[in-house]
Amino acid sequence: QQHSSSNNSNNHNNHGASVQSARGARSPPAALPRPQHFALEDPLGALALEDWHRTHREHPGAHVPCESPLLACEVRLRKLDLLAQRLRPPNLILTGVVCDLLQKVLETLPPPVKAVCDRLMYFLRAAMYSEEPASAEDVLQLSRVADGPSDKLPYFAVMRRQADRLNRLDRQSRSLQQMVNSHLEQRRSVLDFIGRLQGDERLALQSWLFHYWVLTSNHRRSRVKQLANTVLRTPEDVVTPFLGWRLLVYQSRLNQARKFCELTDLEASKVATRITEVEIESAEQQKELQKSLDASALLKGRCAEEQKEHDRLQKAWDETRPELLLEVLGKCLEFLFELITSSAKLKRLSLRKMVANKDPTVLTPSRRSLTGSDGTGDEYILQWLNYFLCEARRQAKEQLALIAISSTTLVARSHLEIIKEVPEVHDLQNSLADSVVLTALMAVLRARRDGRELSALDLACLEERDLEMRAERLCTELRHVAPSARAQSLLSPIALAAGDCPGISKFLAATFLHDPMLPVCKANMPADDKQECQRKLKVILQLLEDHAGEVAWEPPDDPSPLLHGAEDFQALSALSPEQLLLRWVNLQLASGFHRPIENFRSDLQDGEAIALLLSNVAPEAYEAVDDPDERLNSVVAAAARCTELELLTPQALMEGQSDLLAAFLAELFLSRSN
Repeated sequence: QQHSSSNNSNNHNNHGASVQSARGARSPPAALPRPQHFALEDPLGALALEDWHRTHREHPGAHVPCESPLLACEVRLRKLDLLAQRLRPPNLILTGVVCDLLQKVLETLPPPVKAVCDRLMYFLRAAMYSEEPASAEDVLQLSRVADGPSDKLPYFAVMRRQADRLNRLDRQSRSLQQMVNSHLEQRRSVLDFIGRLQGDERLALQSWLFHYWVLTSNHRRSRVKQLANTVLRTPEDVVTPFLGWRLLVYQSRLNQARKFCELTDLEASKVATRITEVEIESAEQQKELQKSLDASALLKGRCAEEQKEHDRLQKAWDETRPELLLEVLGKCLEFLFELITSSAKLKRLSLRKMVANKDPTVLTPSRRSLTGSDGTGDEYILQWLNYFLCEARRQAKEQLALIAISSTTLVARSHLEIIKEVPEVHDLQNSLADSVVLTALMAVLRARRDGRELSALDLACLEERDLEMRAERLCTELRHVAPSARAQSLLSPIALAAGDCPGISKFLAATFLHDPMLPVCKANMPADDKQECQRKLKVILQLLEDHAGEVAWEPPDDPSPLLHGAEDFQALSALSPEQLLLRWVNLQLASGFHRPIENFRSDLQDGEAIALLLSNVAPEAYEAVDDPDERLNSVVAAAARCTELELLTPQALMEGQSDLLAAFLAELFLSRSN
């Protein structure tokens, strides 16, 4: 087979050289018209293909079998060589048969080699055939000579088609260019004709004007001569010129009267038209008015019916009084929901939902990256304070730009200037001693919760020059933004002004857990960064919850310890307020006081029982002392931090004023039931 293939290749080379010399001797024939097959682009190719069909009439899949597929492929290769020598390359039919022959050859190879060659054949087909589909005639012609003809056109066929299209467009552009040139030539000739015509017209007009000037000049001279003769001649009749003048005057007046009448008639016609339009509009308005009156009467009837129904419902409402039932039901549901929320700790869930899409990078210290090691609670609190200070400085600058300079705004401007120049916080003691940072924090919290910008009215604490007075006023204002009753008693004005307030860290942690007000994450943040932010937020929230302790959340209240024996909760509602308070006080003092409390006078007179009560319900606000006088002052200071109203005084404790002591215990019970 190799020997026959080498002989065949030699014959092919000799015959190809003769064909090339013959083609060089004569120019290739012109392309056939479009109705012919696209693959047959010259008469020689058509004759060669017809000869191929006459000698190979059988279907490509029904060839005479040979000893092996490879031998059959070699026979077809020799026949294809003869066909290729007679067709002008490149040719669609030849390309399809070659691809089919290569596929047949690949089927004779071993499976591993065949798989590699199949991939190479795929790339070869992709390099040969474009995505443009072939015509039905070409596909039919290919099916006659190949087993699996391709329904796509080769790139050289597409290029030939594009070249033919470009040649047609080139011929069209040349014809259009010739047409444009002919039109431009005609336009130039028309413009030359118009120019000559205008010149002739100008000369004719000049000659006509000259003749007209001669005639008018002669006529004017004759008129002047006649007027001179008339003036120099002595008049013989005076009445005739006078009557002519009178007739001329009357004629001019008559013309003016006629013009006035015409104008009057025109205005009268306009007025009549306007009157007609107004009458039409009036009729339409009358119809609209009638419709409105009918609709008004209908609405009045409906209103009367609605009023009757309303009176009936009002009477039924007055008889049944459902508002009382609704109020009681609302109170019960409110108490139930509060109990469920407190018991199930839903505030933590709401907090995690609130910070789901927040960005914790503002809480990350500058020396630690987002993915670095976790910081401490004080570090996160400091970063949170600095974030709010930055926001306060920005809003203070905006307010300063908006506030005009006047005597009434000097105080407000001075407060805003203080906030504008406040430095960053580096610790939670000395940096907060002047109360400026906490005042800025309180102002920003109020503004954000109210949905407004920072106001100078929120900085009223800065009016106090004395630091202790400012700290006392600030502690009073911070009660309104404190997250819980326990957090209200953490701040001591004296300790805050001295720069040594141990409860400030817990207070700020509880405030953060109540409403962090962190910025929202960027919309284009990658998914990995978002997951890292969520992990960091969980760590920060857990750390600050541990740092704040019991101050962060209000514990649920259980009134069952106030019951005696087999009593139920209905028994508590039958007790008087004094009895309920005494039960509560004795419950709190049961483990540490030597006797029960039976009244609000003598049993509480020395302040020992109230001191022990405060150490149980508010240990963060009361510091135990042994000296009786110092104990009274410590009890009064702790009571002022635990309640809204400062009812307790040393004198009231010493004298045993039962009204003030009972009122204090009632307020302490409402705020610190424990």
